[in-house]
Amino acid sequence: RPRVCGGMNLYECLRKKPTTFRQFTGLTVAAFDQLRDELEPVLAERSVKAQSRRPRRRKPGAGRKPKLGSDDRLLLVLMYYRVDVTRVVLGGLFGVDAG
Repeated sequence: RPRVCGGMNLYECLRKKPTTFRQFTGLTVAAFDQLRDELEPVLAERSVKAQSRRPRRRKPGAGRKPKLGSDDRLLLVLMYYRVDVTRVVLGGLFGVDAG
């Protein structure tokens, strides 16, 4: 993880600075939390549907685990579209590959 926020995830760091959070995302912290809560069940259902469409090549749970939690994943997408920063910059901020 990058040391941008002293080791904590970027969402936890930015939510303590509401003005900066809104500049980066276009949303208040409360609106962000509501959007995340609405998206999580939709994305979970979509994942289940995708897994049932084709035969499995690996056991359930196999493969790479995500490095970012749902908060940081949504924050990354919103920052990408709102601030128009490059994937290299976002990768550095979030501590993930730019690919």
